[in-house]
Amino acid sequence: SLAVSDANIRKLGRVRNVAVEQYEDRGIVMEKRTYDFDGLQVVANFAKGKDSIGGITEAVVVGQKWKIYKDLGVGASIDTVVRTLGQPTAKSGKAYEYCGETGVDCAIFDFAKNTVVRIKLSYYWD
Repeated sequence: SLAVSDANIRKLGRVRNVAVEQYEDRGIVMEKRTYDFDGLQVVANFAKGKDSIGGITEAVVVGQKWKIYKDLGVGASIDTVVRTLGQPTAKSGKAYEYCGETGVDCAIFDFAKNTVVRIKLSYYWD
């Protein structure tokens, strides 16, 4: 996962909403926080009361201003994605998936008319 603090996430832009779900993991009370920005959603897990050390498990990009790498973002063409990242590890009619060796660290590009409309990034978190 990407180690992060609550403050780091909030620095990305104006937070519209934060939804918090509590759960228990090995006796520790955890918080799964879903941050909503304009065109971006970030999900991170924190031990309750510890805002400085969290881990991002997921990010979903639907707004054009958010670039995940160089020119890659919503609005990019399929060709740009393949030119930048190479051939996907999996393909369906409407999505290209790029996954790391764990198969859990993934970037999924959803397309409409050869243009990226949504990018979902997921990270392994233990």
